[in-house]
Amino acid sequence: ELKSTLGSAINSKSFKDEATAKSFGMIGVTDVFGYRPQGTQFWNLFPNPFGIFSFLAENHWAVRCCRSEYFKEVLSDGYQLVGPTKSKERVQRILDSMDFDMKRMEWVDHCKIFGNFWVLPDKNGLGGLKGFKTLLPQYIRPILSVDAQRVLGWEYQLGYGFLRFDKKDLLHQIYRPSMRHYQIGSPALGALLQELEADIQAGMYNNLVFQKGGLLGMAILLNDPKGPTVGGGLSQFAKSLQMEMNANHS
Repeated sequence: ELKSTLGSAINSKSFKDEATAKSFGMIGVTDVFGYRPQGTQFWNLFPNPFGIFSFLAENHWAVRCCRSEYFKEVLSDGYQLVGPTKSKERVQRILDSMDFDMKRMEWVDHCKIFGNFWVLPDKNGLGGLKGFKTLLPQYIRPILSVDAQRVLGWEYQLGYGFLRFDKKDLLHQIYRPSMRHYQIGSPALGALLQELEADIQAGMYNNLVFQKGGLLGMAILLNDPKGPTVGGGLSQFAKSLQMEMNANHS
């Protein structure tokens, strides 16, 4: 019944156009990082494939714990400037004013989760550098050449509109190049999407079972009983049947 009711709507042109417009495809590239695992439903939930990884980074306990560990490791290691002492002191003051320690961690975090990071230099009216703005990957879309082999620039979604950047306008760093495209990084979690989704679904199922007390709901249609019934008629007969089923299946 559900199929016959929804069939005409699902097969309509307007529905198909809207559904395919949710995710961006690239000619010659299956997806933005070259990995689409079988069986996962994550692809139906996020308009931009990078959105999957931002969700897991904050909502899956194992991914969150891993991020915390390399946060501590990188911060404790620190960094070292190389050059003349006076120059190093001046550079260090500039880096401190830009909160470079946290920017560095932000870029490492994006590299580990998304396989890339994009930075927009923030300049003043005279063209001088004031700082860096890290762009959120779930709002980024590559602009490709006709043969899809080269990235010509990037689109960044802001509300219902887009900002367009040439390659030279953004600082783009790849952590691990995709096997399907030279200029886009491949998220490490891509190979684990199926397992992570199964883990989330198992947790949801367990939670549902505990909330329901292990009982499954059901409806039974009974014909008028032939012959003698339990005292009290059909109502009492239904209650006794319910008690017996609860006892057997709780």
